[in-house]
Amino acid sequence: MSSANLTNRMATAAAASLIAITLAGCGDRDKTAATNATAPVAAPADSYAAGGPGAGAGAGGNAASVAAMTRDAGSDAELLKALPASKHTLIDAIQAIEKAGEAPTAAKFEYEDGALHLAVYSSAKGTKTDAEHNVLKEHKGDPLQTAWTPKVETFADVEHVSRAAEYHTLMELSPRSLLEIATKAQAEGVPVWVIPYVSNGRPAFDVGVLKGGQLSRVQYGVLDGEKK
Repeated sequence: MSSANLTNRMATAAAASLIAITLAGCGDRDKTAATNATAPVAAPADSYAAGGPGAGAGAGGNAASVAAMTRDAGSDAELLKALPASKHTLIDAIQAIEKAGEAPTAAKFEYEDGALHLAVYSSAKGTKTDAEHNVLKEHKGDPLQTAWTPKVETFADVEHVSRAAEYHTLMELSPRSLLEIATKAQAEGVPVWVIPYVSNGRPAFDVGVLKGGQLSRVQYGVLDGEKK
C-alpha cells in the first residue's frame, strides 16, 4: 500500500470516528429498526473450553475504548461458567459469516439476559464498499445448540450504525481479516473476542484469550497485524 493511499485511508477512518462520536451525542436518536432472520450454520465438531471478555487488563489495553462491543465485566463469572457448554468457537462463527459472503468486522462471546451468546458484526458488501453504502449487521445466536443459527439484525439506529461503521473502517484499513487475527491469537490461548478499536490514537485489534483458566488481553496492530 502506498504512503499516499494509507494516508487517505487513515483520514477516512478519522472522519468516520468523528462522525460516529458526533452522531452518538445527538439528543434525538433514531429508534432501532431491525430486521430479523435466521441463517442455519452447520455445527463444527470442536467445543470451547471457558473464558470471558473484559476481565483482564493485559498488554496495551484500554477497557473504555473497547466497551463498544464488550459487555459489563460483571458478567464474566457467569460467562466463565457457561462457556464450557458451547458447541462452537469464535473462529467457527467468523468462518460461517465469511462463507455467507459477508466481511466479519468484530466478534465476541457474551453472557446476557441469563444466557450465553455468540455474536459477529459484519459488512454485507465486504470492506471494499464504504460504510455509507454498505449493509451493517450483527449475527447473534445460541452457541449451545448443535447448529449456530443466529438472528440477523440490520442496523438502522444511530448508536449501532456508528459503532459498526467504525469497525468497518478499521477493517478496511487492515491487510488482515478478522479470521486471520483470531487464528493468530490461538498461539496465546482460546480466542473469546476480537474487536478493532483505537488505542492511544492508533488502530489496534483487542483480543481476549483464555489460557490456563486465566483470561487476558493481547493486542495486534490493525495496519500490520503484528502483536504489540
